[in-house]
Amino acid sequence: MGSGWGWLSLGLNIKRWLAAIGIGLLAMDSALLAALTGTPGWSATVRVIMAAIGLVLTAFGLNRLVTHVERVVDADGRRPLLASLQRDRPGPARIRVVAIGGGHGLASALRGLKVYCDSVTAIVTVADDGGSSGRLRRDLGVVPPGDIRNCLAALADEEELLTTLFEYRFADGELAGHSFGNLFLTAMADIAGDFEEGVRAASKVLAVRGQVLPVSLDAITLVAHMADGQEIIGESAITAAGGQIVQLRLEPDAPLPLPDALQAIMAADVILIGPGSLYTSILPNLLVPGITAAIRHSKAAKLFVCNVMTQPGETSHYTASDHLAALSRHLGSTLVDAILVNDHPPTVLRAQYEANGSVPVVIDADALAAMHVQVVLGGLLWEGDRVRHDSDKLARAILGWVEGRLNLKLLPRRWGSGPLSQTAPADLRPSR
Repeated sequence: MGSGWGWLSLGLNIKRWLAAIGIGLLAMDSALLAALTGTPGWSATVRVIMAAIGLVLTAFGLNRLVTHVERVVDADGRRPLLASLQRDRPGPARIRVVAIGGGHGLASALRGLKVYCDSVTAIVTVADDGGSSGRLRRDLGVVPPGDIRNCLAALADEEELLTTLFEYRFADGELAGHSFGNLFLTAMADIAGDFEEGVRAASKVLAVRGQVLPVSLDAITLVAHMADGQEIIGESAITAAGGQIVQLRLEPDAPLPLPDALQAIMAADVILIGPGSLYTSILPNLLVPGITAAIRHSKAAKLFVCNVMTQPGETSHYTASDHLAALSRHLGSTLVDAILVNDHPPTVLRAQYEANGSVPVVIDADALAAMHVQVVLGGLLWEGDRVRHDSDKLARAILGWVEGRLNLKLLPRRWGSGPLSQTAPADLRPSR
């Protein structure tokens, strides 16, 4: 008798026949519903008894079946069958991802990565001095919470509701202009004793899938030296100035990095830089002493995620290679192994963006090749009320590159395939 039919033989002590009888009684119960309609009182009694017996026998038989099979499988001391199934089923990739940046760009990446990865850490800029964050920074001396708020909401389980709540801004009174999320984080910091602990406590309350770390707890101010010789102080003023930034520095020039941020970088399997505003979200993190050194020494695969569009006041007329050149100019090297660039320009909102001085980032292949970084191209666009990265496409492209780079099989095939361009020059396609 084949092994399949062998499961029906007697003497295995797993009560398969009780389960079979129970299922049969449940089936007969359904048949009796039609046959006994003429005697409703008696049919109801019979049906209840048969259903009860059927359910009990089915449950008991299946329980004995699973228990006995698990005991046999675990006879040699290996982990139980249930634990094996839970551990070996397809699930989030077991890699440690660190994403560095700020603003809505970083939040978009986190929103996609949390679906596919079980360990995501965001290291977030704290140089914001405008809006609600700036007011709280000036009035209460707290670390500006705006970018951290966005990242917490992106990593939360109830993301849609939490984002709506955290983005809610009071319209009247002394709280006018403040977002609820900023006030919440400020209150949590006060309750916990400091901002780092406040963010950690908020993460637990919000069931955040990952962790969000400020790059530093020091009050950081951005100072930009412009092409026309001006020196502009403050993140919001730099963005509003609209000139060409030559060099960016921090005040104080040596803020202390958060130790947990350094540890996360050194332990990472993958480090993402961007997406986000190059000069006001990304570089403020990398200029904090110790952060760049940790990235250089980390054995992680390192990827720069280029913005979809240029940003007036920061990266006007920048090509993809110009973004990397800015990193090299400030840090001494590009830091990364590869750059991920969208190769599907927007269509619906393109004219609207161009009217405001924002155009798709040009992929200058020759200049990128001269920088000796791998170029990954893909259709990463989400075009709704604005142009930005599609969170899911971005996460799949990132993890598809990681699989090829680290020669790992992290994800089901449909996840790891990613939306890589089929029209890219052969020498620009990521190696597999």
